[in-house]
Amino acid sequence: VLVGFPGQYAVLLAKLFSSAPVVLDMFTSHYEGYVFDRKTTAPASFRAKWYKWIDRTAVKLANNVLLDTQNHINAISHLLGISTDKFRYIFVGTDSDIFHPTQHKNKGVFKVHFHGNYIPLQGVEYIIRVAKLLEGEQIKFRLVGRGQTYEQDRALADSLGLKNIEFMPRGPYEKLPILMGDSDVCLGIFGMTPKSAQVIPNKVYEALACGRAVITADTLAARELLIHKENAFLCRAGDPQSIAEAILALKNDPDLRLKISQAGLELFKRKLTEDQLGKQLILILQDTI
Repeated sequence: VLVGFPGQYAVLLAKLFSSAPVVLDMFTSHYEGYVFDRKTTAPASFRAKWYKWIDRTAVKLANNVLLDTQNHINAISHLLGISTDKFRYIFVGTDSDIFHPTQHKNKGVFKVHFHGNYIPLQGVEYIIRVAKLLEGEQIKFRLVGRGQTYEQDRALADSLGLKNIEFMPRGPYEKLPILMGDSDVCLGIFGMTPKSAQVIPNKVYEALACGRAVITADTLAARELLIHKENAFLCRAGDPQSIAEAILALKNDPDLRLKISQAGLELFKRKLTEDQLGKQLILILQDTI
């Protein structure tokens, strides 16, 4: 039985009604997510204890548990006090029917694209501060989405008097590749939460699939897949100056930007398609049986 995300509660039902081995695609820990990443639950609260209990119980009951990087496995194993032997990692990837290269239409101002749910892991605050640093550089920032930190991030942009940021609401998922194709570079994540250093976000895979040069935080998780200045541009998390320097480096060096975008797309085709990841999942399922 393969239990998809968010499946911690469903694992209990799977074990109750089936004698088959269970593989949990955990993707993320409820306890880590709500207590340490989004910080919507106090660590000493009953709810936090409940999240940790359901995380640990689900992992113990499952025969194998999937996470997205080895670094994430190490962190969750330590957090829950369960051996890393219980976990397997498989990169997230994306839907290549939706995310694929589109015609690059931008011929004017240099455009920087970000889309996300405005959670602390993403570090949108730092992107806004980067826009302030670069407001005299003929660079336009487009931020797509809504979420937890949106109001405070929007207030920060207003307080800084920024005119080089466009805030767009969520739209059809299928329209994202068009927006990305209209951009010169795409941004990943830059947050300073523990989880920020453990995962590679969906938006990075989506940028690779679209053949866009991607800038994201230099973390142990990112280094499991990405190589600086080869298939991505890595910079310091939580550091607007470092992010700004990365954007300027790619703006001022079109050849490097093209090299990174082409190598990123090749990396996606070689290691991250549904076919490649599906084969890895089959091996994990076979090993579980």
